[in-house]
Parts: sequence; structure tokens; C-alpha cells
Amino acid sequence: MVPYLGVYLTDLTFIEDGNSDMLPAPQNNYINFDKRKKISKSITEIKMYQQIPYFLMDVDQIQEFLLGVQGIDEKMLYKRSLVVEPKEEQA
Repeated sequence: MVPYLGVYLTDLTFIEDGNSDMLPAPQNNYINFDKRKKISKSITEIKMYQQIPYFLMDVDQIQEFLLGVQGIDEKMLYKRSLVVEPKEEQA
């Protein structure tokens, strides 16, 4: 299994933005360890996938096909990605 890191980055962003570093009043001098546990759990999962060796092999036919496609460059792919998934408007 190859995990999609975007899911983990989104989780970490929501954990960071949705939880305060310190506990709310009257215990606002205490560290919010629940937030740290959530971050640790997410990072532990990522590290678990890094420990599993992947036995991927080159497939010459696919590489040759992808390298031989004419007219596809990074700018064109970026424009196409915006059509498929537009950026959200900044407020």
C-alpha cells in the first residue's frame, strides 16, 4: 500500500488549526497534551509506512510512452489541473 500523504497533511493541518496549544481557562497554563497525542498518532502512521519496503520495478514500456508524449509540459499540466480542480477563491 502506498499512502496518500495529502490526507495526513490535511489531518495535521486540522489538528494544528482546530486545537489550542494550551488548555482553555481556568487551566490556561497547562499544555494541551490531547493535541500532541493526535499529532503523534498521525506521524506514527506515516513512519509505519516508511518502514515497509516497496519492491517497485521499472516498466520500460510505460516510461518510454510517458517520455514520448509530445506537447505535454508542466505549464499545460498545471492549467489542466486547474480545470479539473479549481483553486478556491481567497477571501
